[in-house]
Order: sequence, then C-alpha cells, then structure tokens
Amino acid sequence: MSDADLSDADLKCANLECAGLSGADLSDARLSGAKLFGAGLSGANLSRVILHGENLVGAKLFGANLGGADLSGTKLSGADLSGANLFGADLSGADLSGANFHRANLRGANLKGNNLSGANLSGANLSDADLSHANLEGVDLSITNLIGANLRVANLKYAVLAGANLFDAILLNANLEGADLTYAALEGATLSCATLAKVTLYGTNFQRADFSGGVFLTDQGWNAADLRGAILPKPGLPGADELRTAIFSQLKNDASPLD
Repeated sequence: MSDADLSDADLKCANLECAGLSGADLSDARLSGAKLFGAGLSGANLSRVILHGENLVGAKLFGANLGGADLSGTKLSGADLSGANLFGADLSGADLSGANFHRANLRGANLKGNNLSGANLSGANLSDADLSHANLEGVDLSITNLIGANLRVANLKYAVLAGANLFDAILLNANLEGADLTYAALEGATLSCATLAKVTLYGTNFQRADFSGGVFLTDQGWNAADLRGAILPKPGLPGADELRTAIFSQLKNDASPLD
C-alpha cells in the first residue's frame, strides 16, 4: 500500500500491523483503534490524523507529515521521526523516550510534561513549542532551534545544548544543572529561579537575559559568558553576587590595556 491514497478513509480498528505504508496519503484518515505496530510509515502524509493512545513503539516515521496530528498519549518510544513534520502536533502525555527527532519540525508542538529521556532532538525546530515540565535529562539538543520555547520547570539536567538557539525562551524554575551551553544563545531568555550549577558556559550568550528572580548557580565559568544587558537579581537573591562579580571581571578585562 505504499504511495496509496487513503486520505479521509475510515480505518478505525483496522489491522495495519507491519503494513507497508511509506509515502501513503493518510491525511484526515480515521485511525482510532487501528493496529499500527511495526507499520512502515516513512514519508507518509498523516496530517491532522487522530492517533490518541495508539501503539507506535519503534515506528518508522522518518520524513512523515504529522502536522496538526493528535498524538496525545501515544506510545512512540524508540520511534524514528527524523526529518518528520510535527508542526503544531499534540504530543502531550506521549511516551517519547529514545525517539529520534533529528532535524524534525516540532514548531508549536505540545510536548508538555513529556518524557524525552534518551531522545535525539539535535537540529530539531522546537520554536514556540510547549516543553513545560518535560523531562529532557541528558537529551541531545545541540544546534536545536528553541526560540520562544516554553521550558518552565523542565528538567534539562546534563542536557547537551551546545549551539542551541534559546532566544526569548522561558526557563523559569528549569533545572539546567550540568548542562552543556557551549556557544548557546540565550539572549532575552527568562531564567528566574533556574538552576545553572556546574554548567559549561564557553561562548554562551546571555545578553538581556532575565535573572531578576534569582538563579541557583556556581561561580565557575561565568567569566566566559556574555552577560551584557542582563537583568540581574537584586542583592541578597541567589546568584546576585556571582553574576555581579562575573560582570565586574569582564568590565575590568575589557578596560585592561593590550600587552
């Protein structure tokens, strides 16, 4: 059934296990209750389909179009969604552990509270996505587009964010302990009450970042970060002294004559 036109088809409760559906047009198809375990769906058009709670463990969905799809509660652990289009998709409550989202388009997707442990999100577009309360511990987010993403209370402990773009991202109360922020751009990001202990900060851009509510950090490495225009915590709040010391040190070095 590769490249078949099944758009708007009624496939409720259909047995499509291990079916070859690569390149098929399943847009707007009714798939509730369908058995899709092991189905080949690479390059398939699944835009706007409802797959709430379905079992897609290990599914081959690379290059598939899932724009606007309802994947809430779906089992997608170990699935290959590399290069897939998930623009505006609802993935809330889905099991995405170990899934491959390399270079996938997840712009505006709902990933609130998801378990993404072991997932690969490198190079993905997550701009304006909702990742609040998500578990991203140790996840590869290198060179990822997270512009305007909602990462409130997200667990980013030991995540790899090297080269990631977090311009205007919301990281209130997020845990970034041990994260790699090498050359990451956090310009204008909101970081109040975030944990930034033991992070790698070489070449990190915090210009205009908002630390006003305090931030939990260690003082190592902050001299290597760009803090120009950052909104600092008031004296007495966590991180206030460390950030002011880092900025003072940078200003002092900038004013030093060349050797």
